[in-house]
Amino acid sequence: MNVLPFSIQFYKICTTHNPQLLLLLLGAIVWIMTAYCSEGYLQADEHYQIIESAQYFLQKTSVVNLPWEFHEKIRSTFLPAIAALVISISNHLGIESPFQIAFILRLLTGALVFRILYVWTNKFSNSKKYLAILLALLLCFIPYLGVRFSSETWSGLFLFWAWLSFEKNSSQRQLLYVGALIGIAFLCRFQILILVAIWLLHLVFIHKMALPKILSFVCGFITIVLLGIILDAYLYHEWTISAWNYSMSFFYPQNPSAFSANSWDFYLQFFIPKHAFILPEIILIATLFYIGKHPKNILSWWIIAFVTFHQIVPHKEFRFLIPLVFFLPEVLSHFFTFLKEKCNPRIYAFLAVVLMGINVYAIPFFCLRPAGLGRISSIHWLYDQHFEKPLKITCTCFSNPLNPWGGHGNSFYNVLQANFTEIANVGTLQHCIAKDSVEILIIRNAEWKDKIIQEQLISHGFSPIYFSVPKWVMSGNRHLNWLDNNQALVLLQHK
Repeated sequence: MNVLPFSIQFYKICTTHNPQLLLLLLGAIVWIMTAYCSEGYLQADEHYQIIESAQYFLQKTSVVNLPWEFHEKIRSTFLPAIAALVISISNHLGIESPFQIAFILRLLTGALVFRILYVWTNKFSNSKKYLAILLALLLCFIPYLGVRFSSETWSGLFLFWAWLSFEKNSSQRQLLYVGALIGIAFLCRFQILILVAIWLLHLVFIHKMALPKILSFVCGFITIVLLGIILDAYLYHEWTISAWNYSMSFFYPQNPSAFSANSWDFYLQFFIPKHAFILPEIILIATLFYIGKHPKNILSWWIIAFVTFHQIVPHKEFRFLIPLVFFLPEVLSHFFTFLKEKCNPRIYAFLAVVLMGINVYAIPFFCLRPAGLGRISSIHWLYDQHFEKPLKITCTCFSNPLNPWGGHGNSFYNVLQANFTEIANVGTLQHCIAKDSVEILIIRNAEWKDKIIQEQLISHGFSPIYFSVPKWVMSGNRHLNWLDNNQALVLLQHK
């Protein structure tokens, strides 16, 4: 079959009869490529709290390798159970590679998020649906966050799913279903309880909803929470309520040193001066516009409550706000619709072209690179090299891609038959070249950029063979500032 004529004909059909199909196809390609390229984890909990717990589920790691949160029983076992199920099915089908299994988990997550966001676009008329598809499926950072098999992404997915289901139908039977959905969001991330409480207040005071409907919502939520307790008992081997344990650890922390305290302007600093370009600023302005325009809307209440709560909590991380990310298309669609109605058409067209250009430029830097600092991509690259001799790997502090922080095992990605040694810094490197091994040195990019260290390593016969974050990403990151280039890993081999 000649592919070229078929492709041309398919393109003509899409553009002539249904251009939206072409846009959806482009979105699907971007999401699949993101799921494939974005290997590894964005933040440590995505792996150590979920994947390693799933390994324990499957008796593939020891309990001593799990983080302190597991021993305190403060994490829900919902996501580890799903991960364990996917790993088991994959192994049964002959898929043993952790990199392939992790890709399946990202693909599963991405497919669910993509589907729910697409359902959201269906509420728009044809004239506005193009904008909705662009905002929901092709906004640069949404695919990147949307494929993460993490508590933040999954809680955001089910929170959005619950909201969307309620928007379509608020019957008593539907509210039971909605309550179950937000119950799953709660099991993924316990902070969602704040939004559940806000939603109940909204149903009572704004919707003036009848008591039977509210009870249906509550019953759906409680049913899922009870199922979560049963699941916790299975993993922890005793009856316990991880949500209660978590709340107690929050008010009476037994490990206070595990959480740092951030300044009051942490989130503001993230949205304004930390990034060049104007996408974060546009998002902030659009959010404030939405709240001002729709003060009684449940989404406005959620945004205010969730941000306020995380503003009060001393320990702050950007990922804590990820559950609200999938609502950004809704917020932005209102903002751009308002601009289109009020602005001069030429000004609006100019602004749209500029923002589209920035977004297109940013997509590869979010979607076509390894997740986070690329630690797992480094392991994958070494694994694929099939070195003929055993590996001897020396790492400086925080440079061990399998175990950068110490104290936690990484049973899932531990596929290298290598001897790892950690040194305090390059100055203490006592390299002893053995002819029967391949000597690899892993350092942080901040160390590699030091000219003195770089010259010292080159003089000792080391040369770079792999950067955990591609150079073109680090180059563009000076505009986006999405990650810390200094913490990226540089792999060197002794020649």
